[in-house]
Amino acid sequence: MRKMDIKRRRIAVIGAGPSGLVTAKELLEQGHDVLVFEQQSMIGGVFANHYDDLRLVSSNLLTSFGDHPSQEGEAHVWTCAEYLEYLYGYAARFELFPHIYCSTHVTSVRRDAGTGTWRVRVQSVQEGTATPRRQVPPAYIEAASSSPHPPAQEQEFEVDHVAVCAGSHQRGNSPTWPGLDDFGGDVLHSSHYWRPECFAHRRVLIVGLGESGSDIALQIAQVAQATAVSTRRGPGYVIPRYYNGQPTDVDSSRCYHAIPLPVMESSLFKLNLRLIDAYMGPDDDPKVLHRAAEINAARGLSAFRRFSTKNSAFVEALIHHGTEYKPGIERIEPGRVQFVDGTHFDCDAIVLCTGYQTQFPFFAEHHPDLVDMGTRVRGLYKRMIDPAIGTELAWIGFVRPGIGSIPPCAEMQARYFALLVSGIKQLPSSTDMTRDIETHGRLDREHFVADAERLATLTDYLRFLESVAEVIGCKPPLRQLFVSDLPTWSKVMFGPISSAQYRLTGPGARPDVARSALRAMPTMPAPTLAFKFLSLLGSKLIYSLSANEKYRSYGF
Repeated sequence: MRKMDIKRRRIAVIGAGPSGLVTAKELLEQGHDVLVFEQQSMIGGVFANHYDDLRLVSSNLLTSFGDHPSQEGEAHVWTCAEYLEYLYGYAARFELFPHIYCSTHVTSVRRDAGTGTWRVRVQSVQEGTATPRRQVPPAYIEAASSSPHPPAQEQEFEVDHVAVCAGSHQRGNSPTWPGLDDFGGDVLHSSHYWRPECFAHRRVLIVGLGESGSDIALQIAQVAQATAVSTRRGPGYVIPRYYNGQPTDVDSSRCYHAIPLPVMESSLFKLNLRLIDAYMGPDDDPKVLHRAAEINAARGLSAFRRFSTKNSAFVEALIHHGTEYKPGIERIEPGRVQFVDGTHFDCDAIVLCTGYQTQFPFFAEHHPDLVDMGTRVRGLYKRMIDPAIGTELAWIGFVRPGIGSIPPCAEMQARYFALLVSGIKQLPSSTDMTRDIETHGRLDREHFVADAERLATLTDYLRFLESVAEVIGCKPPLRQLFVSDLPTWSKVMFGPISSAQYRLTGPGARPDVARSALRAMPTMPAPTLAFKFLSLLGSKLIYSLSANEKYRSYGF
């Protein structure tokens, strides 16, 4: 279908973080009218309003969008400021700012049964309320100034489709315990934490060990009198940001991810860890790495079986700053916390790194069943579309790969959504969508046995990308590349799984850009690659000779 044949549609995109920006870009590229509503006074989503010294946990290689690769000469993990610079460059290059209403709060979304359209009601956010802690990168001030002004008063827009891209960090989740009201000290959720200085010379308990919790634990431990971290379930599988001078996700290759889990968990495959240890660099801290390995071993699950905490900062706090490692909280008393193992910790401050509630109150008035859809995305087709609603409403970016990065997943969803809205692609039948939802839901539960039920966004990175790429028609042509372009094939197979792989062919292809980005990517040392490649080939042989369901169940 030629672009001139596409019916121009009007789409509301809620949120101007990474997911909202890539969704707007893909829709605009198809010639649609796009309105992006962002509550903050600048784009960037959670990255525009986060604690000082925030650093991402995935590298520039995995975090970049496929047709706008990072221009840095080497792989590294971006700071928050660097990632905002990247996002502003992306928005400027694809001329997104004229379509983004910043300081604009979505108050209500309702479907008009008479017209089949959606009514999106918005209002301007008071100055100060929407002001984030970060600043617009100076190089993009002029481009950002082209954003339309927020409405002077409440205004309603009629649109054909709605894309919810507001992310899962909506409202801090603050659990309660017996005695909390009598604690007498400060209790702060991490969404209100900015810098550690206010905890200097104090005794602080950090509750929760996600990636932000790990960072915050180390920051506070460096200035506090004493610290402890408490976690009910322990952290995810602990992976440091860097290893041997490179981001650890350089090891997140297609070859590695394609090895079936039963093979990865075999005794033989543990030789891979010995090969990796042989390449420990001078900047690696053996004490931290070995303690992280002990924590992982105690959990009894491999890296691909759990969500990952791609951040070993809290381990550094344990090793070098005397932070205590505590189990879950039983009760809180004046000036101290009692834990389920009978120990206690005297403290005068508690920082809650306990996650967020994923709720969308703009649906509450007219569609209350959709308020908590962000916690039920495993029941959506490709984690984005309800078969009963179709393409009128999409949820984009609510995917949390166990190992990998969220932006490439959101990009794939955005590409598919734009093709569906344009009529270039059609949704499968309701029966086929339901079957796909059930299949991937079952695989998620088998794959992430400890976490899938409580983390609805959790999924396998490569499986998800390949699943969406298949319906788009942009899976990397591996056999063709092997015959005609061996250097690119080798990076597709052994380099990090980046979005550039899915820009080599199909709708939205940018083959020259993709090849250039892929060929510049680093890989792991040759011995570790050879071991994994042989493991993959051996797995294929085992599968071909065996009808064992444990191999078949991972789609191998």
